Amino acid sequence: MIYDPKTDIWSVDTRPSIGKLYGVIGVTTGVYAPQRVYVLSENSTSGYDTVNDVWSTAKAIRTPRFSFGVAVVDDVL
Repeated sequence: MIYDPKTDIWSVDTRPSIGKLYGVIGVTTGVYAPQRVYVLSENSTSGYDTVNDVWSTAKAIRTPRFSFGVAVVDDVL
């Protein structure tokens, strides 16, 4: 589901090609990095381009993790 705060509307959008289990999400704003929604799971990372409605595979975490968190600081995960 995608939430648009400008219109206060939720909508169904493109789904990632790989299901995520025990994942976390980080969002970059487009100021210092491309505007993306990143979904990180124990051994994979996907990025969602909100402008073009496209999912892509991003570089995976070096060491598989379980029960972890993510933070975005200055547009960097």
